[in-house]
Amino acid sequence: MSEIFVSYAREDKGFVQSLCSALKQRKRETWIDWEGILPTDKWHQEIFRAIEGADSVLFVISTHSVASKVCTEELTHAFHNNKRIIPIVRESVDDEALPEFIRERQWIYFRESDDSKFSACFTNNGVRYGSGAGKGAHATSHSCNRVGSE
Repeated sequence: MSEIFVSYAREDKGFVQSLCSALKQRKRETWIDWEGILPTDKWHQEIFRAIEGADSVLFVISTHSVASKVCTEELTHAFHNNKRIIPIVRESVDDEALPEFIRERQWIYFRESDDSKFSACFTNNGVRYGSGAGKGAHATSHSCNRVGSE
């Protein structure tokens, strides 16, 4: 179905639009709700179907997404379907607010203070995709992992 399912909170839509645009420029196929759900579709079923059909789930971490019941359901569904989860930090949050299966992963930081590094990570192949140890996408760049970590 798609290479990457994008899980995010509505409040982060502007950032997510830029992120999806950058991924598409790198020839990455993304599934995003505003394109993948048609009027009258049963949106929750379409989301779960898209997660199941994706190789990876990219989760945009922010205070809004951490508080979102829908984002939590998406992540849980992705985890139970053995999807590679790619945590993208848009906004710093309390680690304890996230499920352990997110906390234990290497995060990619794209907070406002990190925006200048955003383009470099995508235009210089900072985020690589391939088979590796698992299916789908995985962040591997030394220049992009934990960029600006605290």
